Amino acid sequence: MNGRWNRAGAFLFAAAASCGLTLAVVWPTETQADDVKGAVDDGATLAPNEIKKGALIAASNLVQDERIKSRWYLELVVRNTTKEGPETAQFKPCVEMGEYEPMGRGAPPPSSVWNSEESVTVPPGETVVVRKAIPSGLSWRIYKAHLAGVKAEKTGKYPAVVRSFSSSFVTS
Repeated sequence: MNGRWNRAGAFLFAAAASCGLTLAVVWPTETQADDVKGAVDDGATLAPNEIKKGALIAASNLVQDERIKSRWYLELVVRNTTKEGPETAQFKPCVEMGEYEPMGRGAPPPSSVWNSEESVTVPPGETVVVRKAIPSGLSWRIYKAHLAGVKAEKTGKYPAVVRSFSSSFVTS
């Protein structure tokens, strides 16, 4: 009876040691939750609203019109990182909308509400800025959400549901 327990203990110890060794050798040193193929290479660190295609790095931003405050633009800033020749790439920037409760534990991921496809050619070492007007209905919703955010910051009172807009890229 006692010999059986010794063999079982030795077996469990060997199994635990082999599992630990396997995990230490096989487990990757770095895991990334969002590994979009081709989005990041060469160790480049990109902001959440940036994407890299070849030698081009593009950033998308929502920009408010200076004269007409209810008009918004989707701005695409594309930078060529090489000094060799002009680079051309297709980008698909999008406007995302997210709704969340300020007192909630977590927010659902934002959904794309509008996108545009742009082909951009950038000379070597230069930066090109492309502005695309957002449709008026969506632009008005962005403006109202912006005003609600400014009001909430001033008063400290937040609505039951907060609507926010951001820019990103469609990668599929």
